Amino acid sequence: MRYFLFLGFIVGYLFIWFIFFKPFTYEVRPSTQESVVFYDFLYRSFATDGSSFVLYGKKGIKRPKEIEVLQPVAHRNGEKITALKGIFHQDTNSIDLFEKIVYQGKEYTLKSSKAHYDIQKEILNVDAPFVIVSQKYTIFGKELKVNKKLGRIWSKKVKAIIKSEE
Repeated sequence: MRYFLFLGFIVGYLFIWFIFFKPFTYEVRPSTQESVVFYDFLYRSFATDGSSFVLYGKKGIKRPKEIEVLQPVAHRNGEKITALKGIFHQDTNSIDLFEKIVYQGKEYTLKSSKAHYDIQKEILNVDAPFVIVSQKYTIFGKELKVNKKLGRIWSKKVKAIIKSEE
């Protein structure tokens, strides 16, 4: 009797399990998280003309085709640019900068909140309000493009304060 009761319990359990059991499915998705995290991040590149570009920061988070850098500092030919956050694009060899950007050139200092710097072409695009300060002038504007190779600056909606020499 106990044997039939036990056997009936097992058969009933298996019967219920086969009726109500739904096999689970899973999907493998590519990860959007970082693949490598660097602390005290450092990147160097050298051009054929002998100039070098150095980018370093407190933390670098590597993702496919880009590296997010916290508190980036970039040096090129005696000029320096800093920000709170930057995204270095490896495929285009450029960097997007965000928040509290300070560019210290040989003749002036530029401050803004958003910029894009193309390392090979040496072009700095500022798509936010900016201030340029030097010993001779102070310039305010809405957008700015600096081409270091040509030595030219383009801007929109500019207001300037020129200091007189007395």
